[in-house]
Amino acid sequence: MSSSDADASKSAADAAEATVAADEAGLKTAQLNLEYCKIYSPMDGRTGAVLVKPGNLVKVADVPIVVIKRLSPIPVDFMVPQEYLPNIKRNMAVRPLRVEATVPNSPGRPEVGTLTFVENTVDPTTGTIHLRALFENSRGVLWPGLYVNTLMTLALQSNATVIPSQAITAGQQGSFVYVVNADGTVAPRPVASSRTVEGQAVIEKGLKPGETVVTDGQVRLVPGARVQIKNNLND
Repeated sequence: MSSSDADASKSAADAAEATVAADEAGLKTAQLNLEYCKIYSPMDGRTGAVLVKPGNLVKVADVPIVVIKRLSPIPVDFMVPQEYLPNIKRNMAVRPLRVEATVPNSPGRPEVGTLTFVENTVDPTTGTIHLRALFENSRGVLWPGLYVNTLMTLALQSNATVIPSQAITAGQQGSFVYVVNADGTVAPRPVASSRTVEGQAVIEKGLKPGETVVTDGQVRLVPGARVQIKNNLND
């Protein structure tokens, strides 16, 4: 084979390789264009109503096509009075804070999550601060926009003295309760309560464990009045 024939063959081979490379590039471009025909969600969740219908004209950064809400994990936002902020910050620095979320009138057990966010400002109009807790929601009980009751545990207090919150009466000299003496008479006793949890008031001072207090009908009592202890509603 002459050198001219060899050069011609090499040129033809190079041209064929270039054609193959161009065809492969065209194939990859077609595959990419095909991928652009599908929109993949960046997260697992539940879609709402489709906001764009076939035939609508859309463009980049236009109206949303559909809104996707994540159900697991799911955040729950709630507010607490600002006076609890120091305790929240102090306990949050030690360990994750447990938060329970209960759907009103639901017989099931509450969902358990963890406090993950504390807003950096207090709302001056309400004196409250915004918090957020994250829940796994494995049972699907929680739902976006659903109203729930939240209970956050800051700490556990051992051997606390508690009484029903309705036993405490507000007077001119402060809060007090009627204590039932051994002879069945009552006497007012000033008390100091630090907080109320689920209808139970924690008494810091004024009562001893085992003392009996009046929980109903305090407005009709006077010091020294005799009362009858009822064990149940049928007595």
